[in-house]
Amino acid sequence: MHKTRYCGIYFAPPIKVIYNFIRCEVYILNSPSSGRYYVGQTEDIEVRLLYHNELNDKSYTSKYRPWELKASIEVPDRRMAMLLERFIKKKKSRQYLEWLIENPSQWESIIAALSSSVG
Repeated sequence: MHKTRYCGIYFAPPIKVIYNFIRCEVYILNSPSSGRYYVGQTEDIEVRLLYHNELNDKSYTSKYRPWELKASIEVPDRRMAMLLERFIKKKKSRQYLEWLIENPSQWESIIAALSSSVG
């Protein structure tokens, strides 16, 4: 039987999890020890930061601990969180991440542009 994982909880069919209308945050982490950045999205930033720093030993972020939260923004739903995360990651630019960290007011204009482009 296939189970669906959602927020660490496994649901067996026929329970259907609808998560598009749950508020999420898109975040930027920095590893001072390696100088690397990481962009992600989550429903609970505190739990997610704990996961990156302590709970998972087999992930990309586990190799570059500790991680510090540098910036985050709350978005209205998972769909927008995924769009914004993908948009930022596609830039593939340290300078762009640092610019976002230094200019948090710019996040809103990016979200507005993404919203109008997807209808």
